[in-house]
Amino acid sequence: MLYFYEKHAALLQCEIRRTTVAGTYAIVLTDSDGRVQTHYAKCSNDAHRLWLALEQRLYATGWSGPVGQPQAARRA
Repeated sequence: MLYFYEKHAALLQCEIRRTTVAGTYAIVLTDSDGRVQTHYAKCSNDAHRLWLALEQRLYATGWSGPVGQPQAARRA
């Protein structure tokens, strides 16, 4: 799954994907400036709980989304 969140002119890409380790998931957050944070979960239930916690943290820090189309693409 791929989601985008925005805050002012910044864009945050959030990807939830399986890893090469069976049953393990990665949640990858990529900032507009290219910085990457990766969080890992050992099963789909843990990945879901982790994603909900991360999403709440995004909302609490002023991010909005998920957005259907990145703000930069709408301006082009």
